[in-house]
Amino acid sequence: MEFKKVKLDELKEYPDNPRVGDVRRIADSLMKNGQYRPLTVNKKDNVILTGNHTYQAMQKIGWEECLVTYVDVDEDKAKKIVLVDNRLNDLAEYDQELLNKMLKELVEDNDFFGTGYDSNEVEDVLKSVDIDFSVPEVEEENETVSLTKQPETVKEILLYFNDSEFEEYKNNIIAIADFHKCNLQEATLWAIDNTYKKLGLK
Repeated sequence: MEFKKVKLDELKEYPDNPRVGDVRRIADSLMKNGQYRPLTVNKKDNVILTGNHTYQAMQKIGWEECLVTYVDVDEDKAKKIVLVDNRLNDLAEYDQELLNKMLKELVEDNDFFGTGYDSNEVEDVLKSVDIDFSVPEVEEENETVSLTKQPETVKEILLYFNDSEFEEYKNNIIAIADFHKCNLQEATLWAIDNTYKKLGLK
């Protein structure tokens, strides 16, 4: 399977996707974990078959490019791919013991942001298996690189930017602030954390 990096504006959403995804949580994951799964795109028309909500989240946080893999299928096969991708997610189940173990380990490290669970949901999962464990109170949006703890972070990032990359970085901050309804200082911390990881500095 071949991956290709493409511009978001070259792609089109599938027009009749029956799934309604949680774009905000996908955006949180992208900013914390990066893109770890390519979008599946129909080669004949550049329509996204899997990853439509990931595509929306990428737009919301100001990304301009993403990784895709191409298939070359007719309309009937495209519909089947869209449907089976959604349906198989519905049919999946959890090993509750393993889920609890993974979440508990991340919560103990104060690092469950980017898992798709918020603090209330983590606590509910742990309580459902009779584990007496209280999720620490954390501000998920602020779990980013601290400017006070790493004063050289901004300087390190700016050294790697050319003019166009710096403009993309600034636009990313504005998009994050708009999407998460936070101030520019908070959005800057999000953008720094995201960029810091992309550059391999973290």
